[in-house]
Amino acid sequence: MSPKYLHTNSTSHTWPFSAIAELIDNAYDPDVSAKSLWIDVRFIRSELCLSFTDDGNGMNEDKLHKMLSFGFCEKVEVNGHKPVGHYGNGFKSGSMRLGKDAIVFTRQDKHLAVGFLSQTYLSAINAESVMVPIAVWHSVTLARKHTVDGNASLAAILKFSLFRTERELLNEFNAIDGTTGTRIIISKIRTDSTGRSEFDFTSDKADILIPDDSVQQSSIAGATTSVSTGRPYYRKPDRQNDVPSSDFSLRAYCGILYLHPKMKIVLRGKKVKTHLIAKSLRQTETDVYRPQLDHFQKPVKITFGFNTKKNHYGIMMYHRNRLIKAYERVGYQTKANEMGVGVVGVIECNWLQPTHNKQDFDYTKQYRACIAALGTKLNDYWHEKNGIQRTGPSGVVVNQRLLPLQPSNLPDQTWVQCDKCLKWRKLADTQDSEALTDKWFCEMNTDPSYSSCNVPEEPEDSDDDDMRPSYEKKVKKLMERERAEKTRRASEEKLRQKVMQEKKMADLERRLKQQQAQLQAKEREVQQQKQIQLQIRRGNVGVVQSTSSAYQEQMERKTQLLLTKLEEQRMEMERKEDRLHQETQLLRQQRQQQQGGPQFTQPKGTSIVISKVMTMAPKPVPSTSQGSANGVITKQIAKRPGTSNVVSPNRPKQIKTEPGIRKNNDDDDIIIIDDIQTKPVRRKNTKVTCTQTDPVDIRTAMSLPLQQKIDNLSPLEQRQILRQQTRELGELRRNVSQLLQVLVPELNLADNDINPDSNEVDELLKQVLQANSQS
Repeated sequence: MSPKYLHTNSTSHTWPFSAIAELIDNAYDPDVSAKSLWIDVRFIRSELCLSFTDDGNGMNEDKLHKMLSFGFCEKVEVNGHKPVGHYGNGFKSGSMRLGKDAIVFTRQDKHLAVGFLSQTYLSAINAESVMVPIAVWHSVTLARKHTVDGNASLAAILKFSLFRTERELLNEFNAIDGTTGTRIIISKIRTDSTGRSEFDFTSDKADILIPDDSVQQSSIAGATTSVSTGRPYYRKPDRQNDVPSSDFSLRAYCGILYLHPKMKIVLRGKKVKTHLIAKSLRQTETDVYRPQLDHFQKPVKITFGFNTKKNHYGIMMYHRNRLIKAYERVGYQTKANEMGVGVVGVIECNWLQPTHNKQDFDYTKQYRACIAALGTKLNDYWHEKNGIQRTGPSGVVVNQRLLPLQPSNLPDQTWVQCDKCLKWRKLADTQDSEALTDKWFCEMNTDPSYSSCNVPEEPEDSDDDDMRPSYEKKVKKLMERERAEKTRRASEEKLRQKVMQEKKMADLERRLKQQQAQLQAKEREVQQQKQIQLQIRRGNVGVVQSTSSAYQEQMERKTQLLLTKLEEQRMEMERKEDRLHQETQLLRQQRQQQQGGPQFTQPKGTSIVISKVMTMAPKPVPSTSQGSANGVITKQIAKRPGTSNVVSPNRPKQIKTEPGIRKNNDDDDIIIIDDIQTKPVRRKNTKVTCTQTDPVDIRTAMSLPLQQKIDNLSPLEQRQILRQQTRELGELRRNVSQLLQVLVPELNLADNDINPDSNEVDELLKQVLQANSQS
């Protein structure tokens, strides 16, 4: 293994005290089973060093070699005492985190052994792998054991360590109290870029502190400052305002390092006052957590209580009696308020797996479930002791307590550890632990039942399957009832909204079905119209008929209305024509009588009548007869159906231009002279010509008022009157075109090249009416 791995492996300890804890664990584990551990600061050859000395079982040469090598771990459980470490890496990572060199002195039976793990030595010899020099002596004769590389190892130790002679090495064994034990000296302590140590050894002569090098002054609220440097002490990254002293004080950290301490720790000559953290709280209550695991089904006890130091609160999470996470905030404690402040929870999480540096747990599903359960149970305890926070009528938040609040800051119980047998004894309520001496023994106990070191400790609560919480959670039950009532109301409201939504959906579905039915009816109607139009395009006009009775009835009603309207307009036009004809004849007679000339007799078969052409016959082609004289224009006039006295098609009709009336090239109408029994003829898109067959004045047949009106009119104005009558007749033809559109909606006159003012419209109307009557 590369020597660089020694430094890389040590970086897992971001917090210096976690590296020191690895060395303490080695002395505490059952294979060493030390009763006491001394941690001290000393100078060797003017160099600052850390020393760790225990009175444990010590190690022989082979075990020392395995401890200084990687990948060896032979720790096993002894009499219920489970080892903390199980990776075989704690000493290497911890010692190399504190300094570059570590020399180990160990005594066991009749052997003395020295091992040297040094980055300085490996760098100096340019080693490609980790090499550990080991020297061994006999404990009685002090004779060195001769091995293959014994001399070379001793030479390397004397050259690169702080001890220059063999006698200096052997003198260090005198610091081990007893016939067995181990002493570790860490040299070349890690420093920062300015050469300053990461520890503060001067502010407290009985402690080792960690200053905060990230800031230069005590600007953080609630931060404790160093006396000598004036710098604030270290705080873990997840801390906020309140920083527990265990974050920066090794003495405070060692006091809570183990759930049930069984080893005495002496820091810089002063005993560390260890605590049974679960029995040092006030208003203590216990709760139960059951991990849902196949390999771990036992219930786990959780102890809750208020700490006598208000700023130290959270969950103390242990694993195999060793502290992994201290003052972990859960539940209400994670909120920015006063809820949960001062509450400490204690739990031993043996089913969870610690990380490599033993400062956290693997972030697994089991760990997340445990944190969530701890938060819920801490909230329950808080409610039972402090009540429910509710907003009063005036807006002030008040606590509704069901249990009386105990104002005392003293713990419920006082426990002390015997310096001789290391057993824990419960003191009477009248005794104050602060008034006890530094050294306390069992015979000093006022309780005679436990006043001897031969008496075992008081038994702990058994972790049986019937374990139950020590208190009734009344507030929790009240809150559950309120929550159930709120849930019920919310469910009812949700159900009501759901019913309303279903009604709305049903109404929308009904409307949608109606719209779909209407759409389907329109689609059927469009399909029928397409079929009718297809038949019309094929020339089967006579077979056009509606396949729907409702549609046929609607079309018949529209047709009847239009026919009635057309009939009324036709009758009105006939009355106007008759009245005009009579007034014209009367006007002629009156005028002849006034002039004194012979009375004019209307020749048979001559008149001036205006009407529309009501025939589908082809448009006549004008032609000039052979016998025309004086510029008389003749035109072939088609016979109109329904007339008897129509000029024969074989005899051309002579058309003369009336004297005094000019021809207007912009006019689109032509006036045709026909028999009096014949309907007047008007054609569109032809030149206008005013003619008459006999030299008869139109004004002679008019009544006197009308005659005076006509006399005041010019020939052009008279002609305009005739054109007005022609327009009224044109209205009749347009109504006929509308009738065709109603009878046959698919019929488009423009698409079929049919002029609405031509004779073809009359014939088409006739065919459609005949087809409807037959159907």
